[in-house]
Amino acid sequence: LTQDGADNRASLGQSGSENRGEVRQSARYGTASLTQAGTGNNATVEQTARRATASVAQSGSENTARVEQSGRSTQAEVTQNGDENRAVVTQSALANRASVYQGVLGY
Repeated sequence: LTQDGADNRASLGQSGSENRGEVRQSARYGTASLTQAGTGNNATVEQTARRATASVAQSGSENTARVEQSGRSTQAEVTQNGDENRAVVTQSALANRASVYQGVLGY
């Protein structure tokens, strides 16, 4: 977890083994949440613009998610259930929203 700006918030919850979560916030008012359950999941959130919001939830094994937010007031949500899902969200303009849902419901 790296925070190089003011008024940023980040949370990381992990259960299982060999999960990796990384949050880098270099602007102001960023919010990031990572939740990982399972084995070998990898999640990265990088926020370089003000008022960026990101949420990543992974349940299963070997899932990978990357969120890059360089546009102001962006929102991204990634939910991965199951195994070996891959997602990349890049937001570089003002006020973008993205939602990604992968895997099996009820996993």
